[in-house]
Amino acid sequence: MINTLKRSNQWRSLHLLNLYRLLISGTFLSFLYTQTTLPPFGSINPSLFQYTSALYFIFSIISGINLRWQWPRFYIQSHIQLSGDLLFLTILMYFSGGIDSGVGILMLIPIASSSLLFSQLSPIYAAIGFFLIFSEQVYLHWTIHINPSFYQTGMLGAIFFLATFLSYYLVKQAEENEALAQQREIELADMEQLAQFIIQRMQTGVIVVNSNGMIRLINHTAKQFCPHITVLKQYTLENISPPLHTIYTQWLHNEDIHQATLHAHDNTILQPSFARLSNNNDSDILIFLENITHLTQQAQQLKLASLGRLTASIAHEIRNPLSSISHASSLLAETPNLAPTEQRLTNIIKKNVQRIDNIITTILNLGRNNVISHQKTLHLESWLITFFDDYFKIYPEKKDMITINLGLTQHYIHFDENQLQQILNNLLENAILHNTSQEKTITLSTYITPQQQIILEIKNPGNISEIDEKQLFEPFFTTKSTGTGLGLYISRELALNNHAHLQCVRNISEVCFQLHFNTLNQPAEI
Repeated sequence: MINTLKRSNQWRSLHLLNLYRLLISGTFLSFLYTQTTLPPFGSINPSLFQYTSALYFIFSIISGINLRWQWPRFYIQSHIQLSGDLLFLTILMYFSGGIDSGVGILMLIPIASSSLLFSQLSPIYAAIGFFLIFSEQVYLHWTIHINPSFYQTGMLGAIFFLATFLSYYLVKQAEENEALAQQREIELADMEQLAQFIIQRMQTGVIVVNSNGMIRLINHTAKQFCPHITVLKQYTLENISPPLHTIYTQWLHNEDIHQATLHAHDNTILQPSFARLSNNNDSDILIFLENITHLTQQAQQLKLASLGRLTASIAHEIRNPLSSISHASSLLAETPNLAPTEQRLTNIIKKNVQRIDNIITTILNLGRNNVISHQKTLHLESWLITFFDDYFKIYPEKKDMITINLGLTQHYIHFDENQLQQILNNLLENAILHNTSQEKTITLSTYITPQQQIILEIKNPGNISEIDEKQLFEPFFTTKSTGTGLGLYISRELALNNHAHLQCVRNISEVCFQLHFNTLNQPAEI
């Protein structure tokens, strides 16, 4: 690459030298057409001076054509052209009266250029130039009897050699600097490639956005969190992840704010962090997406151990009275001539006893980290209709508190039916308990996102502080004196156990819980 660039520079230098040649020969030739006499040029023989200028101009034209086609090869052309320059300028100097005419100084440019074209031979051309002007002085004295000026000849020769050595030094310095620049460029390219390789292989997601929020770079890990990305230039941060864009906007307004976590499409928990690439407010911003799912799970193990010890100590005490209640309800159900209302009440007792027993079993398994899901394919809308039919039979007084909007007809989920029922019971009880409005009802709705993810959403009028929002899913955290603080925690763990994700979205006038399911376009089994 360096040799190619050097050869390109040499051809360019030869082109510039030919432009100089055209300028000199064209200027001398113009004296012929304008019939101008400009002493001392052509003072010895004007006609031969003009004919020589014409031949020099033709030589320049032919040299330009050869340079255009780069034929013959470089070294042949350069030697021919430099030799022609020295020869023609010597003849023109002779017809102008010798060294006193000043034509000899025009040789300085071709001789100095020889250092650019082939530095090792440049002293030879300086010697040739000195020999030609010395010979011209001797021949001029011999033919026309003009006294030679050997002092000026020696000075001009010394200038030739000085210009040659100075040009040689400058060319060497330029070549060394160019080689160093090329080496630095290669090293920078290698470092950039290495940095790109490291960034793409990082386990941490990396996104670079400009001041307008347009994505400039995204590594492989970050793409896994946003799998629908194809062409980066078509996307802004808001396009690929609205939750991340919200956190990013909050950080722009307050760079010291504690950033919240977010969840990827596969329910991976991410911790975003931001950094400017420079102190300029318009600089690019680097976004790191740290996968803290494993760390979060490890942190929960300590709480699970406490939960396990607590549930193990009270499970026996709870199941004994439950067993008595279940046995008593069974005996009551066997009573002859039992009224239908009483029969319905005994069924309610049995169902709730079974429900409490399932909750205790789930809590014990959570404490042992041993929750088993018996997942099957469910049509969400049909399943919800059946669920609420049973729910309102048990709690008819709650029918007017809940509004149901089911928007799915052809999508299915893969979930443990009992665990989904437990999650919904917890969410509905939580929504009813915290409903601050007597006029507005709790709304349950279903929809599908553009990323083909099914969402089950429960909204209730009310508000929650930002501090409480961060602790909602922590075990034993509750804002009510009658609560245990386990309902939302158990619900989230059950959701994760079924490859789903439960989150809270805080608005101004309502609290919204969203359960994100993985989508099945075709039912595997019903």
